[in-house]
Amino acid sequence: MLPNRLRFLVVNALGGCAIFGSYLHGIVTHAEPGKTLWGGVPLGLQPLYTVSMLTASLGFVLWFVYFFRLLPDAARLFGGRWSLRALYLPLLMIHICSTLWMPLTFRYVASPSPLGWALVRIDLLLVGLGALLLIAAAATSTPRGRGFVLALVGACAFSFQTAVLDALVWPSLF
Repeated sequence: MLPNRLRFLVVNALGGCAIFGSYLHGIVTHAEPGKTLWGGVPLGLQPLYTVSMLTASLGFVLWFVYFFRLLPDAARLFGGRWSLRALYLPLLMIHICSTLWMPLTFRYVASPSPLGWALVRIDLLLVGLGALLLIAAAATSTPRGRGFVLALVGACAFSFQTAVLDALVWPSLF
């Protein structure tokens, strides 16, 4: 495996494990975590979130596979200006902030404060921004590899969940 591909795989695997571990820890260590985390999201809207979370996860995988397959030394982004290394910024934003979301939210619920709420909101906005950058990366990637359309659609599904539902809708209902 090429070193660049291995690095891309490791960054995403570690980031995914950190997110999963953070969520698992939050769920296991808090009473009624679902009730707390849904906040004021109405029951009628919760199925949309559930379907969107699954679609977003699949979308991220499709995006990842597309970029994993591209030749790292030949592929470019944003009109040929940037190499695939530019993907690490949005990926790190997504992985780090997604890992922090649940602990920040539980901390805010345990001890509400304007600063605590601001940190939750900024965290979610950064994940959403990172997701929107994944769309831009897919849309501007050259040469276009096999799975381009799936990667673009996948990035859009991931962005709908993170930039719309999580960063905008959830806080307004919480």
